[in-house]
Amino acid sequence: ISVTEGVTATVPNDDGTYTITYVIVVTNDAASAGHYDLADSLEYGAGVQVVGADVGTPPAAGPSTGWDGKNDVLVAGNVTIEGNSSHAYTVTVVAAPPDDPAPGALDCSLDSGESGTGARNTARVTSNGVVKAASACAAFAHLSITERVLPGSPKANGDATFTVAYQIDVRNSGAEPATYDLTEELLPGKGISVVSAATTANPDW
Repeated sequence: ISVTEGVTATVPNDDGTYTITYVIVVTNDAASAGHYDLADSLEYGAGVQVVGADVGTPPAAGPSTGWDGKNDVLVAGNVTIEGNSSHAYTVTVVAAPPDDPAPGALDCSLDSGESGTGARNTARVTSNGVVKAASACAAFAHLSITERVLPGSPKANGDATFTVAYQIDVRNSGAEPATYDLTEELLPGKGISVVSAATTANPDW
């Protein structure tokens, strides 16, 4: 009896969380029936919070009760599996990356000293005292934004107007590419009128 695991979807949500879907497949390639226990551990990177976790089980395993991937990792116990057959489990997790991630926490590379990384998930199947494991991981993007007034601003134009230049930096410090929308709102003080405004993107992009 063996086990495989893969990530089938990583969906960014509007609130900054991600929904990650994994599929775990337990296979019995022997001709006769067997039995197994299946455990599944969420081994996420430092600071990544699990907002919700759920597992869908095959009919042979019955519903999972209590599994949360952290405190209770048992998905199904003493499951009978017929010869030359497979059981598929679907794990769905909603997770929130930290605002200020530690280096390597989101990249799915399990480095020395790390107990988890990215959205790493490890399934373990035990049958006849033999434990086999499979892992899958989804890396996270992490966007942050900063803005500053550039040196030399505001600059007097000689006609009672001033030119102010701002620099906005959007940074992805995560391990996955991401897309974003950027808006900018001018909020001048009382009595100040905006004569004109323009934006210029980095020409190297």
